[in-house]
Amino acid sequence: MMRKCGFTLIEVLVVIAIISILGAMLLSALARAREAARRASCMNNLKQWGVVFATYSGENRGNFPPPGVNWQSCTQYAPKYEGCKAADIWAVPSGFHVYPEYANDAHLYFCPSAGSETVDYYLGPSRYTWHYPPSKSGKPDPHRFDDMSNYNYFAYLMENEHTFCTAQAAVDWATYQDYPSPDRPTVELAFERMRQSIDLDGLDVKAFLQQQMTKHHLYEEVIQRVLNAVVPQGNGGGNTIFPLTDGIERFSITDINNPAAGAVSQSAVPVMWDRFTPSNGRRHGDRINHTPAGSNVLCMDGHVEFRKYPSTNPRDVPVTRLCADLATIW
Repeated sequence: MMRKCGFTLIEVLVVIAIISILGAMLLSALARAREAARRASCMNNLKQWGVVFATYSGENRGNFPPPGVNWQSCTQYAPKYEGCKAADIWAVPSGFHVYPEYANDAHLYFCPSAGSETVDYYLGPSRYTWHYPPSKSGKPDPHRFDDMSNYNYFAYLMENEHTFCTAQAAVDWATYQDYPSPDRPTVELAFERMRQSIDLDGLDVKAFLQQQMTKHHLYEEVIQRVLNAVVPQGNGGGNTIFPLTDGIERFSITDINNPAAGAVSQSAVPVMWDRFTPSNGRRHGDRINHTPAGSNVLCMDGHVEFRKYPSTNPRDVPVTRLCADLATIW
């Protein structure tokens, strides 16, 4: 009797199961490979920013470019901002100061690992507002480079999580961002103030942070966690926050009798990093560029490193719990 060729139902199911398992393993490996490639691209962007800052600093007496200033509420379509009020401080390098002379490619503001806020959404004739309206000719307008991009930059010395929190409050306080719009300084004055060191006399850091966190609707438990954890302090444990300039790291020394013990080298001073705002601070989803959670960080000496979240090292800005809680409002 002739035997029929074919497979039994069990054999077919076993083959399908094996193929499914192999497919899942392959897809997972491909996803990790894609993320590794995107992370490398983000890291390369930050390295390019390191070149931008070094070049700018070399031509501007050691100073780093200031953060951006929101002036759109004044004259939205004007190519200049003279006389406009500073509506907000943006956590990105000021496009007016770096584009196109130092950073001639606006794509540097975007990380491929980011979510919906991608370069295709902001750049292009039919895209968002990074262009000269109303024609949207495709020519980027450096005045409009806002902090909806994928990197954070504050232009101040932040040697640990406590100066990170203090500096963010101090910048808004020094530029009167807690004032009603008519009482805020002009954009020119805001840029000038951000080039100067900030004396903390007269600033109640915790009260200011509480006001800003409440304004941005953080959960009450997060507000209390920040207020309990933060230790307001200037650079080097003093009473002053310094803007980034070449050699500024020497102001992080806490003991003049033993400077080596408290000194922070340029390789440990964060300058710019992937935007990192977990959802634990405010009622929105995670805004984290990479998996596993963490951030590429450009340091002052130009090297880039990946810092994993959460870090218990207070010098690992921005991936400590305290930094992540507060980053949701800036």
